[in-house]
Amino acid sequence: MPWAALILAWSLRVYAADEVQGPAWVEAPSFAWPEGVDPALGPERVELELLLDEHGGIESIRVVSGPPALAEHIVRSLDGRRFRPATEGGIPVAVLVPLVVDLVPPLPVVESPPPTDEGITATYTVPRGEVSRQSLSAEELRSTPGTLGDPLRAVANLPGTVRTPLDMGWLLVRGGNPEHTAVYIDGVRVPLVYHLGGFSSVVHPAYVERVDFLAGGGPARYGRALAGTVDLVTRGQLPAAEARLGANLVFAGAFASAPVGPVTVSGSVRRSYIDAVAAPFLEGDAAGALPRFWDWQARADLPGNGNLFAFGYVDEIDVPEADDTQITLRVLTQRLHGRARVPLGARGLVLTPALAYEKLALEDADVGVVQARESITLDARAETPDPLDGALGWAAGIDAQSTYTRVAIAGLDHAIPVATPDLYADLRWGAARGPHLVGGLRVDSLFAQDQPARLAFSPRLSGRWPTSPRSALEVELGVYHQPPSAEVLVGETEGASLELDEALGAGLGGRIGLGPVEATLDIWGRDYTRLSVPELDYSTDSTHGLAYGLDLGARLRWRRLQAMLRYSYARSLRRDDPDEAWAPSPYDQPHTLGLVGAYNIGRDWSISTRFRYASGFWVGFDGAELADLLTLETEFLDPESGRVEAYHALDLKIAKNFHFRRWSLDAYLDVENVYNHRVPEPVITGISSVRVGVLGRGLPVLPILGVEAKFPGRRDQ
Repeated sequence: MPWAALILAWSLRVYAADEVQGPAWVEAPSFAWPEGVDPALGPERVELELLLDEHGGIESIRVVSGPPALAEHIVRSLDGRRFRPATEGGIPVAVLVPLVVDLVPPLPVVESPPPTDEGITATYTVPRGEVSRQSLSAEELRSTPGTLGDPLRAVANLPGTVRTPLDMGWLLVRGGNPEHTAVYIDGVRVPLVYHLGGFSSVVHPAYVERVDFLAGGGPARYGRALAGTVDLVTRGQLPAAEARLGANLVFAGAFASAPVGPVTVSGSVRRSYIDAVAAPFLEGDAAGALPRFWDWQARADLPGNGNLFAFGYVDEIDVPEADDTQITLRVLTQRLHGRARVPLGARGLVLTPALAYEKLALEDADVGVVQARESITLDARAETPDPLDGALGWAAGIDAQSTYTRVAIAGLDHAIPVATPDLYADLRWGAARGPHLVGGLRVDSLFAQDQPARLAFSPRLSGRWPTSPRSALEVELGVYHQPPSAEVLVGETEGASLELDEALGAGLGGRIGLGPVEATLDIWGRDYTRLSVPELDYSTDSTHGLAYGLDLGARLRWRRLQAMLRYSYARSLRRDDPDEAWAPSPYDQPHTLGLVGAYNIGRDWSISTRFRYASGFWVGFDGAELADLLTLETEFLDPESGRVEAYHALDLKIAKNFHFRRWSLDAYLDVENVYNHRVPEPVITGISSVRVGVLGRGLPVLPILGVEAKFPGRRDQ
């Protein structure tokens, strides 16, 4: 590892240190009911989000909710207003400030800031008990081009990830396979957060509060994964009626929320149709290669911070085979999640039960099901979280899962119950905002019918040492385990004797904040000591993996400009035997570069762009067959370097928000792959990772026009 990089990492840091002081009004405003607006429409609530610069000036204002006429009046009233700037460790910093105003004719009530100290609650990057966490708000993610308004699609732009072949929706983190990254919704493990093709996440954006991404292993509460973690945190619905209707070139959807007594209920549904739109312009059945999906969500927010969240989706896409035939990949999920806080001493106990039915299948129109995995799963998590409010803290819990899994593969049809009741605990030494260490232990287990019990200990250690008010060094290391895939565990003779997959990981990172710029550097390594991999003949082999690299990231927020730059050097290597030479894995991409920029033009106009570059995928020197499913043409590639052509693409988005009396309209034109650069890429199915020896060609330029109407309701008092 280069010593110069280690020395540089030592001096870097992003998180705020001690002595955080929020902003305050220089002169508190007084909001009056505007002339020309019918007083009978009141009372009304308007929620805004202000971006303050390090001098206390208002850089931008975003309307979160409220009648457009009243929101515009309040925005005009804030013109010229200034604040005493927020500070971190005595240094002025830029912050996001939520502002809630209740207008009651004829007298207004300003709920923020409170009258006691004229302070304002600001949104900071709050330190957590773990390191290497990147938390992004829904609005910050949603502004990225190429996302179609969906916040989760921007996760792949963050340092620590490499691009998934054909943007199929699986996540590739720090040298791991897609199945090595854990994906959660409110702490409950789910198989996917993206629809096939990556056009949208499986949850409507109205439900997304933020996305937490951990490129490292994370604390002990996250397990059964060898690489990274993504945790989607949903937002509770506001106690006011709200509706959204939207459509674009790819899909259309609707969302509605309303209070019913003390409970707020909400629901949404979406359906894709890009295959039907493109069919007249494609040859034969080529439109089947485009993803098809529908999804639904329903939620009840209960008194006392509890909720029930149900959702489901069905995805289909046609996948090429080496013999010029096509099979259909179908993914289906129906889930019910619950969340409740139970009083238990001074800390409380958080319960998150879940019930799920899932099916993933490869089907041939002539021979029927080729491969299939079907399961019914019951999850139950109970934990006491660390409140992060002292020099010593702890968190503990149980993460239990019971699954009845059926696997049909290569003429075999086998089903067994599997249980994984895992215990975990973390202990923190030192204040969360100061120097501290977190030691954790997870007991990973696996109990399958008629198979030996598996048990493994997964210790974790992470630490953070602030070197200045806006810089710090971070370090983490740990041992990680996860069960072999269901196809191996249930459908293979050898699966009954395999141990848990295992990886040893370590990372050294630095963060720094300099004015409007925040920068990160992480150096990491992963030794995948034990991987169970199904071969083409459906036998099972034990593979050894090695991954290492560095991730550089920088964010700029200056006046109306926001930008994010990331570069990753990452190697992902595999070998079957210790005496063999290392060879690149099918997902190995040594160089990844990304640049995202967004500019607020004014008058509710914005423009943003994204450029991506990634090394070509490794196919070896034997070559592979390339199937272009949009033209139904095939060719054989035998690249001299063993890699296909490098990927690069430019996306461009322009958006406008229109305000009307009782509703607003968001409109955008999102042009993906502007200069129509299509490269060969491996085909990924989610069952057997990649289709070995088969390549597909990426999507062409896609000019996607989209609109979404929002109808905020009145607040009853």
